[in-house]
Amino acid sequence: MNEAAAPALLSASAASRVLVFAFACKGSGVPPAWLAGLDKPGVNLLPDLSPATARFVAGRIAAAKQIGDLVVASIHWGGNWGYVIPSTQRTPHWNGSSPGMSKSRAFAHRQRLARRDARCNLA
Repeated sequence: MNEAAAPALLSASAASRVLVFAFACKGSGVPPAWLAGLDKPGVNLLPDLSPATARFVAGRIAAAKQIGDLVVASIHWGGNWGYVIPSTQRTPHWNGSSPGMSKSRAFAHRQRLARRDARCNLA
């Protein structure tokens, strides 16, 4: 894992850590200066909210997480500085998801499934 794109690590106790991952989608309003580079820490840019991206995020988390760790994954998506969610981000049946499920919720669901699959493959 590129050190600049690695999670922030906080000690929770002698036996556990809190890992904080920062992700952002294109078009989410995150300034380019905040993005992780080869030699500077920052936000990881996600190309989209596809199943492949969900597996990528779950893989990054699985690679860094140790037994006893707590993970926080902050994923910034959609427009910035507003409260309106465009209909394109609320589309039902998006990518085979359940009826009425938004893109972001479907992405979160795929992350859970990818994380479960990663755990099964690590055993």
